[in-house]
Amino acid sequence: MKKESVLVIQHQCSDRFIQFVKSESPSGPSLGMAFPDAPWSREYFESLREALSEDGFFVAVTETGDHRVPRFLEVEFQGPLAGQIGHALRAAALACHAMHLDEDETFTAHFRGELDSDSVIEQSLRTIREARRHGVKRNPRPGIHT
Repeated sequence: MKKESVLVIQHQCSDRFIQFVKSESPSGPSLGMAFPDAPWSREYFESLREALSEDGFFVAVTETGDHRVPRFLEVEFQGPLAGQIGHALRAAALACHAMHLDEDETFTAHFRGELDSDSVIEQSLRTIREARRHGVKRNPRPGIHT
């Protein structure tokens, strides 16, 4: 059976958000991002799909059958977990840019599911150290800092 955890990063001054899913299966962990085609997000949906595709992400569009939220953009990140975290940061930066959110905005994170906090913290620190070793102090795209 697959275990899933969901992280929603919500802009504090609007109803805009980005949603990530971490799945655990016998083959290992995987991260993905989902973005709804909802009334609040409709104006950003196509520009985000285009930005993700142009950046090399494979973007799937899943139909829901719900007239209020008829579809979702879905991106599944590939490779080792540390690389997936880097891809998720990049995708989040693209989403913030598409939603016209800049690096000075305030966000709230909502989490649901199982969390191996030691593993997450260790992976996050490893990703930050690797970025700094390559001279990256912060992500050049708006909304995400390392």
